Amino acid sequence: IRDILVSMRRTTATSASFSRLPGRSLLALATLTFACLEPPAIRATGGEVEPESHGQAEICASWCAPGGPKECGIDGCGGSCGQCEHIPACYEAIECKEPEGDCEHGALKEDYCLIGGECYVAGATKEGSECLRCLPEMNDSGWSAALGEPCGSEGFVCDAAAICCDRATHCADRQCGSDGCDGVCGLCEEPTSYCNLSLGVCQEPECEDPGPDLWDGCQDGKIVEFQVNSQWQGDQQEPDIVALPQGYAVVWQGDNQAGSEDESHTEIYGRVFDQDGVAGNEFQANAIEEGRQGNPSVATVGNRLIVAWESDSPTFTSSQLMFRLFVLEEPLMEVEQELSAGLWDQRPKEVDTAACGLRYLFVWQEPGVNSSHDVHGNSLTITAEAPATEYLMDAAFGLNIQKEGSQQRPTAAFFSDCSFVTAWDGDETGEDKEMQGSGIFMRLFNADGTPRCPGEGECQEQKVNSVQDGDHRNPAL
Repeated sequence: IRDILVSMRRTTATSASFSRLPGRSLLALATLTFACLEPPAIRATGGEVEPESHGQAEICASWCAPGGPKECGIDGCGGSCGQCEHIPACYEAIECKEPEGDCEHGALKEDYCLIGGECYVAGATKEGSECLRCLPEMNDSGWSAALGEPCGSEGFVCDAAAICCDRATHCADRQCGSDGCDGVCGLCEEPTSYCNLSLGVCQEPECEDPGPDLWDGCQDGKIVEFQVNSQWQGDQQEPDIVALPQGYAVVWQGDNQAGSEDESHTEIYGRVFDQDGVAGNEFQANAIEEGRQGNPSVATVGNRLIVAWESDSPTFTSSQLMFRLFVLEEPLMEVEQELSAGLWDQRPKEVDTAACGLRYLFVWQEPGVNSSHDVHGNSLTITAEAPATEYLMDAAFGLNIQKEGSQQRPTAAFFSDCSFVTAWDGDETGEDKEMQGSGIFMRLFNADGTPRCPGEGECQEQKVNSVQDGDHRNPAL
């Protein structure tokens, strides 16, 4: 094409001779000509190209970024695309690779953060937030909370939310434990002393921890697993537990601690603990000293504790469900009340309790007419501020509608409006019952004990478990 152009420049042909060339040929010829022109011999770096022929400036500029094939190095027009100045300086080994014109770099330098494309040295503080800092050991690509670092006034430190927190006030009377700012007020000299977290003081250890390979209930100088019962005679079993406002209470069934001549005699015991695990005196819930008292359950509201259990005393013509109320401050105990009130001739068991305001709910299983067991419920309302001898007992109601097989091990819980939900395990029924075991079922009730029906005809119990194979038992609410 260059030869053709030279010939065209030297020709003596008139404009009429060019006019004989087809217009499309001239356009193609001109396009190819401009694409193949050599760049000018001299170009000022970073300056404007002053080409001898129009069109060259646009072509050379397109070789450099942005949009071009080269990030760095020669620009093909006698100048330079730069030496990777756009790469943040906190990267290691920044290098321009020729002839490709690509910028390469190593890892981020130690003690630096790259945040929003900007380099910050370790310890740098975000503008307007003194608790957000460049902490590469935590996060080298964003701001981190400077936990425990001084900020603001004397005695203030940064907390985990990057807020300047008053540590001095929190730790004024504490040697150790939480400082209220996601840190600690101090450390105790282990193993000679350990921190009482609730008091914030260093104390001598309650026990010696033999190490992780030998478990003895001791951890960090404190007893974290301990025996509840103080009596050692016979078996102590069937425990139940409930949270209190400042601790918890445990009840259980104990073997013949009262020294009864009846070897089958068992009793109901309980013990209250504060939030640090300090135990009160062990107490006996049942007053009847004959027969088997077993399978206790416990519930509470405020300072009232209610214990319910099964009684197989010969005093009764049939087994009964019993309960007893306690006021936690003293505790004062009321005489046992017969929950089942002689309505059933066969032995009930597996009692569970729940509480809402001054109302308590009892659920239990008992032998059924057409099935091995059915599940039932009843509620109790206390009519006085303190336990009294007058109680309002509602009529008992059945929980399960399905009467085939055995329905047992019920449990219950109140909602905030004193409506409640019950659950139990029961034998599968229907065409697939030979292939399946037991399942978990539930039912909703209004506060007055009537079934809560989500829709017309939907008062039946609902199946909880979706896995069908095998047995599903012992639900908890």
